[in-house]
Amino acid sequence: MVRQAAIILIVEQPSEVGLAYLLAALSHQTQKSKLVLPVMHERTNKLLQRNLDFMKLEYTEMKLASFLASETVPKNLKERTEHLDAANQGDQIRQAYEIAFNRKLATDAVGTDQPVCVGVGESGLRSALQYALLTERIVCHVPDYNALTSDWFARIASAQSLFIFPTETFSIKHLHQLMAAKEQSAPNCPISFAYPFGGLQQDAMQLKMVVAMSCELPANRYVHTLLPLSSRRQSVEIGKYRISSGHGEPKETEWLQQATRALITMPHSNGVNMSLGHAVLCARKKREVNKKAIAVHPCFKSELCNRDKPGAIHLSPTEIPASLVMSYTCWGVVLAGGTYDTDYTLAAQFALSPYTSVLITTYTTIKLDSEAPLQFLQDYESGNKIGDTVLRFNQRHYASYRDVLSALIIFGDPEYSQAGSVNQEDLAQAVTAVKNVLQLDQHSSTPLMPHLFSTTHLDYSRAVGQLTHAIPIKAVSYSATALQQATESYWAAAKCLAARATTQQSQPRDIKPVENYAREALLNFHAAWCDLYLAMIHHLGGYLRLQTDKVYVYAGSGEGTSICPYCKGTLNVNRVHLANEPQQMRLLHECPNCATVLDAVGECISAEIQGHSHCSVKSPYDMALTLQLRNKKSGKKQLTCIAVIEPFIKNGQSELAVSKAQTTLHEERLSYQISLPELILPSHYVCGLHTLNVLVLVEDEVVLLRRPIYLID
Repeated sequence: MVRQAAIILIVEQPSEVGLAYLLAALSHQTQKSKLVLPVMHERTNKLLQRNLDFMKLEYTEMKLASFLASETVPKNLKERTEHLDAANQGDQIRQAYEIAFNRKLATDAVGTDQPVCVGVGESGLRSALQYALLTERIVCHVPDYNALTSDWFARIASAQSLFIFPTETFSIKHLHQLMAAKEQSAPNCPISFAYPFGGLQQDAMQLKMVVAMSCELPANRYVHTLLPLSSRRQSVEIGKYRISSGHGEPKETEWLQQATRALITMPHSNGVNMSLGHAVLCARKKREVNKKAIAVHPCFKSELCNRDKPGAIHLSPTEIPASLVMSYTCWGVVLAGGTYDTDYTLAAQFALSPYTSVLITTYTTIKLDSEAPLQFLQDYESGNKIGDTVLRFNQRHYASYRDVLSALIIFGDPEYSQAGSVNQEDLAQAVTAVKNVLQLDQHSSTPLMPHLFSTTHLDYSRAVGQLTHAIPIKAVSYSATALQQATESYWAAAKCLAARATTQQSQPRDIKPVENYAREALLNFHAAWCDLYLAMIHHLGGYLRLQTDKVYVYAGSGEGTSICPYCKGTLNVNRVHLANEPQQMRLLHECPNCATVLDAVGECISAEIQGHSHCSVKSPYDMALTLQLRNKKSGKKQLTCIAVIEPFIKNGQSELAVSKAQTTLHEERLSYQISLPELILPSHYVCGLHTLNVLVLVEDEVVLLRRPIYLID
């Protein structure tokens, strides 16, 4: 039933609280057009008035005695209040509930299909009863969090939803404990929580939620989707939908300060401040600080701001006029026992906001799903209850990432939903706009199977980087350090992708950005290898064995002999492995005349530089490579190849004769032929015997080739 006006019922004495809530409950049963809201504290009263103004709901104030004496309360209702005779406030509230609904308080609600409020401990029970009296809900009482077992959830699993009223000690441990029990016995029952920290915050959130559940939002308010982490910078309006991304534009901050149905955002946050494009959401603004407080963000003790930037506007959560806020961030609300005092956080300020009735956010670090804002926008605007929306999201998230059962938690009534009609065409265009910002695949619903980059052979690159770093030549040492860093960055990116692909099954499109990041790390790894290789040839030559052989040992008596492709002499084929790690192998083709013509790590069993043995210093040199593999490559493999003729004078200054190629191995084959651009010799190259060096990189596999070449006039 939508109520058209409100009565703020002023309670002057604690002893009147039970009576006030009983009168409100009884009035709601007979007066369907008016909402009665008991208020005891002046600050709560002012905040409630601002909330009613925001909802554009007319209201009057009445003291309890005046209300009782007015014709608003029928005589038969007044008679029912005479049965309220409990001595203390807690007992009065309990008795008021039993009188109003003619039912006893229970510890569970076996078989109910109604929404249920659950009070934890005495303080949680009191809050649950107050809310239930104003919204006609069933209430269950549990003495503590340990009572919320899987057996308890099994008895209440048929409930339409559970609205938990915790104590002020509500911690991550309690949340994980009850969510694990719920997952066992009532996995499909929506669940939410009342904001439990601070008396004023609790009262404010409770009353705002009662108003939100009883009245309609004014028409024509926007839904603002704000994506400040996106690299795309734009602000667009589509009907009643606003989408802004990146650092944004000044009007983005204006939008933040205009009345909205919902603010949906995916920002950076630590629970105390938050980057929102041009704006910084700040828990310190409009907040008095106790100088003795210790567990606070440093900004509370100074004028410094770690999210400040030129032109940034600092806003308090109390200045964001959004009825619902969904903040999908690295850290949203701070629960009891956290690093920060709960009183000095963004959530505490949202609780004191005259606007926000529902706060949906994270409570710890989680693996972020880039589709979260899109999923929430679609589900919420489809008219679904937020309890159902968040339940589905959390189930999908856990199936994908296996990190926490409740990535998002609701502070507000799980039965809350977007009321009113939605322009489906505008919504569809808004969804497309959000997809564009998030760079999501709009055309394919088939699972994306990412390319998993190999890290099996990285120990060789680590050995090269570490052992070459000790060479006392600045260019070589610098390049070796860069290779070390690039190797570890590629390893980390590839492992992140592998972990995401392993755990993410239901929403695989989110893998794409991680795959792109890993591919970029691979290209940087290849570039670092090429830089080091060129630095070595510039100063010392391309014979990297001189460094790496220090940590490798021969594996057995050799694999036999073959024919050298360059001098036609006898070629010895040997394998070496990393000391104490026999699985980390290198293949060596060693010619007594031409030295080591092949030094390979990975699947390569043979390779050859194809080209003439003689090259005129005045003409380009044409060449190609052949690679023979032990096993076929699956998927697309990035190949980088660089060929260099060693200069006679290695002073690090002269231009090198270099040819480079990059390609992707698409086909699954055992042999490949790779063409390189023609090699141009700079004028300082002189006639005589030189060495042609080739570096081939196939993901983390490395092949080093050498052959003699005669430069002639």
